[in-house]
Amino acid sequence: MANHKFRDYMRGIIQFGDDVLLYELISVILYVGKDTIWNIIISTKLQSKNWNELQHLILEYAENSSNKEALNNILNDIGRHMSFDIAIRSIEAINKISEEELRAFFFDYSEAFHTRENFYCADIPVVNELVVSFFKLYKGETLLNTLCGSGNFLLEASSEKLAKEYVGIDAEKRVSDIAYLRGNMFDRNISVQCNNLFSIQNQKYDMIYATYPFKIQYELQEIVPQFYSLPLADNIELKKYSASMLNLLFLTKQLTANGILIALVPEGGVFNSLDKNIREYIVNYNYLDAVISLPNNMLRPFFAGIKTSLLILKANREPDDKIKMIDATEFGSMARKSLTLAKDDIKQIVSLYSDNKNNICKAMVSRTEIAKEDYYLGVQRYVSQGGILINGTELGKMCTTIFRGYQINAESLDNIITDNPEITPYRIINISDLTNEGFIVDELTPVVIEDISKVQKFLLEDGDIVLTAKNTTIKCAVYEQKNNIKTILSGNLIAIRTNKKVLNPFYLKTFLDSETGKAQLSSIQTGTSIKTITPKNLEKMEVSLLPKTDQDELATKYVKKIGEVKELINKYVSVMNEIEHIYDESIEIIPD
Repeated sequence: MANHKFRDYMRGIIQFGDDVLLYELISVILYVGKDTIWNIIISTKLQSKNWNELQHLILEYAENSSNKEALNNILNDIGRHMSFDIAIRSIEAINKISEEELRAFFFDYSEAFHTRENFYCADIPVVNELVVSFFKLYKGETLLNTLCGSGNFLLEASSEKLAKEYVGIDAEKRVSDIAYLRGNMFDRNISVQCNNLFSIQNQKYDMIYATYPFKIQYELQEIVPQFYSLPLADNIELKKYSASMLNLLFLTKQLTANGILIALVPEGGVFNSLDKNIREYIVNYNYLDAVISLPNNMLRPFFAGIKTSLLILKANREPDDKIKMIDATEFGSMARKSLTLAKDDIKQIVSLYSDNKNNICKAMVSRTEIAKEDYYLGVQRYVSQGGILINGTELGKMCTTIFRGYQINAESLDNIITDNPEITPYRIINISDLTNEGFIVDELTPVVIEDISKVQKFLLEDGDIVLTAKNTTIKCAVYEQKNNIKTILSGNLIAIRTNKKVLNPFYLKTFLDSETGKAQLSSIQTGTSIKTITPKNLEKMEVSLLPKTDQDELATKYVKKIGEVKELINKYVSVMNEIEHIYDESIEIIPD
């Protein structure tokens, strides 16, 4: 019976608050044995009909004190969330399933945990398999998995014999007890502890996998003692960092001399301002070995819309070793609601990391280069995706200004909009005024401006390139001045004003529309679900700087082609209008 069918079967019998409760019941049955649990249930039903008595009888079968403690914790949790009658009925229903199917479910259960306490653990099978494949390159004596959840990663790692000793840490007691029993039941050398995410251990590890800590909250004062007990405390500022990056920072000091740390982090951790100090530390102290940008749907269906990266840190890097930037965003395929990575996909991603000769979808970057980029670790900034730049030059060096538009809220905008365009020369341009075909609509929204000084610096000039600042899809167009119209750039757009003696704006538009240009724009975007471009990042973005004669030739071709597009659109609109009126114009209505 497939896992999802088994859960559906159980839910048809009794409504579970969460899957952990179902897991707890199965762990008890498998640990004690199907025949034994049945005899205990019959005895309890005939005698006490009391949960405490049932719990006492079950605990008599615990083999040692550690098992007994974990089993007791699980039984206590079941007793808190289920009545005696419901618990008995549930155990009886589960006991009808064969032991082989129960053990398969217990071993292979592969979904992220969502408990009543609203705590999430990113326990995603495809990520676990990928990380195990990376660790196969190294192996070692000891392996640690922080926020291990139900222990799926630990079981997979131990089945591959990556280490001799496996340790899991989880902040959720009821989940860590299940993970402990799983490791014990399948005779693996796995120990699981329930500890705070930022707890410090004396033991060092050859391999560490730091799982993405979803929804972990902490107060700064909670970590002060642990923070200042670390040798790194003198080299990094104490402040509130994201939980995933702070956890990574703490774990660097638990690596052995040849240890490797792999951390699954949200994409924001590689470029946000919040965690810049941590990125600076792991780069300057030569821990960072690779950044791997993962596919967009890696964590679906549980955490849709969250973009992630794998950071690989090593304790034994040579001073001149470069950092691998790997773009794995195009690997994998969607199956049902989740992303799958075929074995060949995983093999190729690992090969990109291990084979220094494979330069497709990868860049080798020095620590000095990363420092020049202000410790920005977004892979797309370093990996060329759309071709080779010709005479690559920073855009800011070829522009007179790059600026963001006029920030105005909806209510204030409504107050200055007028239905009478003849009374004002001012117009305002919004994202909706940029067509998908790459030009600006003719009729812009008229506005009445009383204080000219407020909008003066946001007025467009002929030839300015208008670009979306925040949008899932980048749209851009060249603004063309018409008569005495004065157009104000709105706050959700950016204007690029080139030095026309150096850079033809229509040529720049052709470059931005190209695969190379799109890749360059993608490399400077920040944000996870909503992508953002800033004037500062645009200034640093490199574009191909062709000789001016070549630019002008391409610009002429572009202007001609965009004119043809406009003619086709006008023709389309005209024909569609005729289609809509065929009936009305063909049928003569004769009045009675």
